Amino acid sequence: MRLNHAAGRRATHVQAAVARRWPGARELPVDPGTGAPEQTPDAGRPLVVLTREPVPSTAEHAALARLWDARRDLVVVHTGVPGAAEEWFGTLPGGGPDVVLACGTGRANAAAAVDLLAGLLAGRAGTATPEATPEATPELTPETTPATAPEAAR
Repeated sequence: MRLNHAAGRRATHVQAAVARRWPGARELPVDPGTGAPEQTPDAGRPLVVLTREPVPSTAEHAALARLWDARRDLVVVHTGVPGAAEEWFGTLPGGGPDVVLACGTGRANAAAAVDLLAGLLAGRAGTATPEATPEATPELTPETTPATAPEAAR
């Protein structure tokens, strides 16, 4: 059986891949009305935001903009259409966050996206293994979805 967004189901493969890579990762629940995290993300830990369609003037884009204003170090794992990502994220002040394009929500996509995410976070921390310290364990703020051959983008 195949489940997809049109069926009203959302795959959680990105969240699962993050949890496998960083067992101490914490998923922050999101308020369904605002799309904002219900808890304040820890300032000392990487913040990873999952997006699917942050089209300007939507609630998802507004929630992302609020997070971006508060945490300019956040990283987005975008699971939606990759072609529009530059337009959507480029409308944020300062050019927008670093983005990993997952190109879908499949298990292989999620694993590859998390590998790219790990490299990005390791580069920021100046280490070869971002899993080595608790400070490098990310917090995950899912939009409504997670992650088909990822590529790193800015």
